[in-house]
Amino acid sequence: MDRKQRKERLLAMISTIQNQDSGHHVIHEDAKLVDLGIIDSIVILDLVGFLEKEFNINFQERGIDMDDFVSIATILDMLEQEIN
Repeated sequence: MDRKQRKERLLAMISTIQNQDSGHHVIHEDAKLVDLGIIDSIVILDLVGFLEKEFNINFQERGIDMDDFVSIATILDMLEQEIN
């Protein structure tokens, strides 16, 4: 799976769990997700669970670095580091 495919899966997942009060946004890869209200501390847990299942990332081993969840780009960068 390439970066574009991972991005599509990630965006599809985020659209199902994003903060309901934030409305629906077109999410640019470098947009700050928390600043836009797209994700919050509760949604982050759902996102971590998704990444563990979908991409076989073990956050118990690697830990959760909030800098990896700033934007779609930072999440994709983290996935590339973990998968490759």
